[in-house]
Amino acid sequence: MERREALALSDSTVRLAREVQRIEQGMGRGVRDGEDYCAVLLLGAKLATAIHDAGHLALFSPATRAQLKLSRVIAGQIKGEGLNAVRQALRACLGRVPQWRERSRRALAEVRYADHGTVRPEAVALREAFDLAATGRAPAAAERVQKAINVLGERDPALRGWLREQKAAYLHLTDPVAAQQALVGALNDNTFVLRPVNGAAPVQLKAAAVQARAAADFLAGRYRDGVSLRLSVQELFEDVVWGDDERSDDAERAWQQLGLHLGFASTRPEKLYGTGSDNLWALSAARQAVIELKTGCVTDTIAKKDMDQLGGSVRWLNDHNPEVEAVAVMLHPSRVSDAKATAVPGMRIVTPALFGKLKDAVTSYAAALAASPDRWADEQVVREQLAHHKLTGDRFFTTYSEPVRATSS
Repeated sequence: MERREALALSDSTVRLAREVQRIEQGMGRGVRDGEDYCAVLLLGAKLATAIHDAGHLALFSPATRAQLKLSRVIAGQIKGEGLNAVRQALRACLGRVPQWRERSRRALAEVRYADHGTVRPEAVALREAFDLAATGRAPAAAERVQKAINVLGERDPALRGWLREQKAAYLHLTDPVAAQQALVGALNDNTFVLRPVNGAAPVQLKAAAVQARAAADFLAGRYRDGVSLRLSVQELFEDVVWGDDERSDDAERAWQQLGLHLGFASTRPEKLYGTGSDNLWALSAARQAVIELKTGCVTDTIAKKDMDQLGGSVRWLNDHNPEVEAVAVMLHPSRVSDAKATAVPGMRIVTPALFGKLKDAVTSYAAALAASPDRWADEQVVREQLAHHKLTGDRFFTTYSEPVRATSS
């Protein structure tokens, strides 16, 4: 349940709040009382984003925000001086250098906390709804959740869809028909909630009219500064972990987001409809990439079951959108087909080596766009960078994947 909730709320402010809470809990382990002190290193793009993004920063406690502000000042002073400067800053903290203690004290001196703690309104509503249902008042529980949905309004559609699913669960206890209707509404807001009994009809994926324009529009709507763009791209690639099957869902989500960053219509049919490929990219009006991610595999060859799964996903696309050409793609540590497996005709493999090449290209693409304000919103600039790094729909998989090879080859 917790993992499914994390997936459904992955684009919600709720996820941001929980991430911040975990960061502060981790930092707090080094300080038990007023006499304790420690230095905390936040490593990786995800944590870097958390202390840079304004939406994240607003959720930290006043004391943590003050400490992060001081850290940014010090980081600016030692920028470009290498790891030795970082070591000296850490020694000043851990060695209780008087100048450091005074500066830290001044940074925290004016911190003020709110008189009362705050609990998110939807959390209050869900708790009250649970209490109502536990005493046999399921309709009242559903109504309590609906009030929270009304207060939320048009903000945060991912959270609104999740709340509608919770409402449907209470409605089902007394009115299954109304519950199914609520799930339909929930699915309109959040594609990762539970499906109605009759399922959801697959929606045909349509390619953007102009890839560069779609990419520029997506990036302009997502990023306010170049640092956020570069960190987010780095985070996408960090979420694709080879040899770790428990991170497969992170990898699928990252790959979908990668497509959007490059201007491809990108979706996750298996998550949306319970069938189809892990990812689907519309490369053009006539071609779509059917993508299965097997980044968690550790085998030397591509197993028959994985090959069959890719073949089934290609047939699924052909059944639902016969007008487009399906490009079969698999992310796998090996490009060699098992002797018992039948390769999908024309299929391409993204191996770890080629994935590394892709990472370098997309990282350079993001860095070039982030070089000056709003370059990532300029369609012409985005078009030039996509072409330069061979990230266009006609060149992407010929550059960053290779044909499958039979075992005997």
